Amino acid sequence: MEYSQFEAELKSALTNDPTLKLLKEIINKPFNFVSPTNPFDVKTKIKQSFLKHQERIYDKFIQYCALSLITQYGFSLQRSNFRYNLPLKEGQHLGDIPEQVIINASFIFRLNNNSTKDEPTDMFVVYLRKRDCYSHKAMKKTCENIIKQLEALKIIYPKMNIKGALWFLDNDYIKNIRLFNNFYYEQVDLRPYYGADFFEILDKKEDWLKIESFIKKFKENNQNYFSKMPDLDQSDEALIALLYLEKSEWTKLNSNKEIYRNIKENIFNLNDKNSNLFKAIAKRNKSY
Repeated sequence: MEYSQFEAELKSALTNDPTLKLLKEIINKPFNFVSPTNPFDVKTKIKQSFLKHQERIYDKFIQYCALSLITQYGFSLQRSNFRYNLPLKEGQHLGDIPEQVIINASFIFRLNNNSTKDEPTDMFVVYLRKRDCYSHKAMKKTCENIIKQLEALKIIYPKMNIKGALWFLDNDYIKNIRLFNNFYYEQVDLRPYYGADFFEILDKKEDWLKIESFIKKFKENNQNYFSKMPDLDQSDEALIALLYLEKSEWTKLNSNKEIYRNIKENIFNLNDKNSNLFKAIAKRNKSY
């Protein structure tokens, strides 16, 4: 991937209908924006919600970059979120409720190997985190849960060599490195990786360093794609979003409940006949 492709795809992801999602959240969870227990006004809360949405999109895109590289290398992605009932233990009977393990890895991949060799194929089970800034207690609990999942995966894939990876994207924080070194290395194949070091296991560290340089460049040159909120009152995108609202959502927005009146006063100019709200009312009434 070159920077031009990275930039185009990330811009597309950040502008892919955030307005409709934002409106739906405002309408379906109005108490998140209008509440006497909230110290911020409606507009500030809406801005916060939008920024959180953009951050989630950004996080997903970084993971998408990692998965794109991994599949390019010839690895195949496996299901990574499912429930598994452990086999009954000694002393348990058929009518007993089996213990259930929830597999919730960020992604799992293995080499696309169609050969019939006897040696097991490596399967990497990756748990992605932003940075290693958790307390010792919290990280220990996380690792214990991961180990439980890895042990279950060994049962599910007996011919696979299960390798656990706790990958921290930010390599500036290594708070719990002693926890891994002193304990978990000895129990199960679970390793921490920081930044581009994760791609060392694939002999492709330079590829992720390249992605990291793209991330830095994009942030320096395109802050508006992260922070510029759509104009709900005047933009064409907002008008289209209003027209795409479900009937129940549209009814809520236009109800006389105080909470929705408050919201409308804050996101629309009710004194302007050219406000998107009035345009949407006219268009929706015409379509029925």
